[in-house]
Amino acid sequence: MLDAGVANTVIDTWMSPAWKELDVKRQEAEQAGDGTAAAAYEVQADYIHWLANELRKTSGQQIEV
Repeated sequence: MLDAGVANTVIDTWMSPAWKELDVKRQEAEQAGDGTAAAAYEVQADYIHWLANELRKTSGQQIEV
């Protein structure tokens, strides 16, 4: 089992900032009227969220919706 502290460090240090950056890019694309780019950024952000939840599961933590 993965240590919860290690999982949280990976999530907080690398995954969360990457998710936030993609969310900003998605919002900018939406404001620019570029739905294709916005959708692509959303897919990438969703994947990071899924990966973070996989780390949470592996470390015995509850997943986030």
